[in-house]
Amino acid sequence: MEKSFVNPTPDQTSPIIIYKQSAAGNVIAVSLGTCLLLIARNIPEPSLARFWLTMVSPAVSVFSTWLWKLLTKQYFRIDQWMQQRQLDKKITLEMERVLANPAIADAEKERLKREQAKLALQKVDILIGKMRAIQKKDL
Repeated sequence: MEKSFVNPTPDQTSPIIIYKQSAAGNVIAVSLGTCLLLIARNIPEPSLARFWLTMVSPAVSVFSTWLWKLLTKQYFRIDQWMQQRQLDKKITLEMERVLANPAIADAEKERLKREQAKLALQKVDILIGKMRAIQKKDL
């Protein structure tokens, strides 16, 4: 699946990712279904395995398409989470480096500390929102 980004609304902190359907899942599904049909064709006629391979091949195709979509969606979620985590680490390390620099004015350091506190509060707000979403699902 291919990622495309949408600009965030004012109440969102990061862009929304929309997943575009790629042909890879469809190719895999068709290949598996065709493979099962070819195997069934090479089995002798009165065999029960031939019957079941022929009957199951469409279901295997549909299931493999669904599985491909699920796995790619999860991959992009994890990828986005990892990128956000790396960015958070970079920002935190850069802030610490700037705060430790004696050449930076105290007023700038205070401003940076306020920004650091805002970021920490935003992280807490996001976690609270996730917790509330989970609680709503349970109800």
